[in-house]
Amino acid sequence: MKIKLSILTLTALLVAMTVSLKSSSKNKQEPSDSTYTTEWATLSERVQLAKRQGKNRIIFPGPVGIPAIPGSFSKALEEYRVVVAQLIAQKSYPRGETDIKTWNKFKVLDELSQDYATDSYANSSAETLPEEIDQALLPIQENEFLAVQSGGVLNLDGVTVIQETSHYPLLSVNQKYLLIVEKSSSKMVKRMLSGPYGVFTITANNHLDPVGKETTPLSLDITRRYGRSLERLKAKVSNRASQQ
Repeated sequence: MKIKLSILTLTALLVAMTVSLKSSSKNKQEPSDSTYTTEWATLSERVQLAKRQGKNRIIFPGPVGIPAIPGSFSKALEEYRVVVAQLIAQKSYPRGETDIKTWNKFKVLDELSQDYATDSYANSSAETLPEEIDQALLPIQENEFLAVQSGGVLNLDGVTVIQETSHYPLLSVNQKYLLIVEKSSSKMVKRMLSGPYGVFTITANNHLDPVGKETTPLSLDITRRYGRSLERLKAKVSNRASQQ
């Protein structure tokens, strides 16, 4: 009887702790000026929802794509363009009636893909940019390019509308990144086909922190073989070039 009573008491305590933690977490995650929703709606409907609730900020999840992740850094060098770049400008735009997209403008600081052919862009001046690109991101210089990611932040009718994905946070202006992007005939617009798993933040000591927190063969390879060191990656590139 005592054992049964002890089990019941312990169960009740665990339930109470769980409820308390959930309540505490909810209070921390939901500021008084914000509302969170996972329901499908247009951007305009989300703005109206926030206003009905007396909020000036609404947050909802973004779509989750299926990234193409190279199996190793060597594969990334062979199949993609690998660069060190700094994010110098950023602007979000509506994607249709329901979603948000953010265009990131990068300045290339170092080219790690040795076989990257810059002379393949002889007619790049004739490129047509996506129509929403405006003066906030223009002009695009010779060593710069644009890349889009899902989600972003808009101000619509006085309401801050935020679309975010937990596994792919919005990148930070002025931050340096190691980027794995497509090899294409476009000079000014690149696709980050690997999503967050092809983006690594470069810290002050040239350490690489993956933006995508889930472990992948690529992140494992960069950790195990190169210790997440940008300098060791560059040494790999130099050795690769000398052997060709």
